[in-house]
Amino acid sequence: MTAPQPARADDCALLRVEVGVTDELRRPALAEVAAVLDRVLSVEPHEVVIDLSECRHLDPEAVVLLDEVRERLARRGAILALRDPSPAIRAALRASGMAEATPVAVASPAGGPGPEVAPVPRTGGGRPVAVGSRGPARPVGGGLR
Repeated sequence: MTAPQPARADDCALLRVEVGVTDELRRPALAEVAAVLDRVLSVEPHEVVIDLSECRHLDPEAVVLLDEVRERLARRGAILALRDPSPAIRAALRASGMAEATPVAVASPAGGPGPEVAPVPRTGGGRPVAVGSRGPARPVGGGLR
């Protein structure tokens, strides 16, 4: 009888972590958001998807924070993707130059990916983390919204 082989690190790798932003990303909330993102990055996922569908505003400091996260992920060959930012947030990302370096998925009115970008699909399972300035980060129950 053959003994079971130990799992390789690649077999246990976390492929994707999704974070939902449920409020505006303004300076007062950025320390908390940065702490959540640091914890996410500490598990070394291959991809981090930040759902911005409920976020109405990003301060310039928040754009810098997202770009720093993108750079940290890129250094180890992982990616940051942003899902469904509002038109104003997409404009801020374009103005900062971050839009060219970061996949952005935009939902069309029919709910599918918009024509201008590659989709970042919602995945089943897991528990996304909601991040907002109205309280501490908390798990969102029951899968994705």
